[in-house]
Amino acid sequence: MREIGSVAPEMLARRRAGAAAAAAGRAAPAVGAPAGTVTVAARAARAAGAALGLALALALGAAAGAAETPGPFRGERFTIAFPEGWEIADTGDRVRAIPPDSPSRRDPPIFVEVQTIPADAGGLDSLLGEEDGLARWLAATRRELTIAGRERAGAHAVLVAEEGRRRLLAVHARAGEDFHLVLIAAAPRADFERLRPIFRKVIESFEGGRA
Repeated sequence: MREIGSVAPEMLARRRAGAAAAAAGRAAPAVGAPAGTVTVAARAARAAGAALGLALALALGAAAGAAETPGPFRGERFTIAFPEGWEIADTGDRVRAIPPDSPSRRDPPIFVEVQTIPADAGGLDSLLGEEDGLARWLAATRRELTIAGRERAGAHAVLVAEEGRRRLLAVHARAGEDFHLVLIAAAPRADFERLRPIFRKVIESFEGGRA
């Protein structure tokens, strides 16, 4: 006869299996469920764990990289600290940084870029020399764009805008009297808020240089 308070071997085995599954980040199948069954709760736990892991990696890794990069990137007319590990492409008048796991380099969903535009440029670029020029230039040169707000990051005035399924932060600076600098940091709406602190660190590091 089993003593009061003792645990039957099969029950003990089930408890140990459940504890092992939980430790591995999985929810154990319900008693009686077919082998290989994954409950809704298990799927939710896995998704939450993956999201948390990605958020922590970005917050602790990429954000730290933006603040602790050994030396900032030095463009021809500006300096900036991109997140550590991001890939940088410099075409002279445009410098773009993207995450190393970006699915596309031609049209990346997440990027930070700086454009250098001559102050005497004609056409739509001349809008940058006017009052509230950045907002007018963005509205004229980017499709489906609307200004959603304004904020500050360090010494910079920042425009918050929406463009289709993407949100972006934009900054206008000068390199001497001869060049405009436009910084744009963009991400899909679903990713924007978790990337916003990283974008702000990059913007705070941004400094225009001499022409």
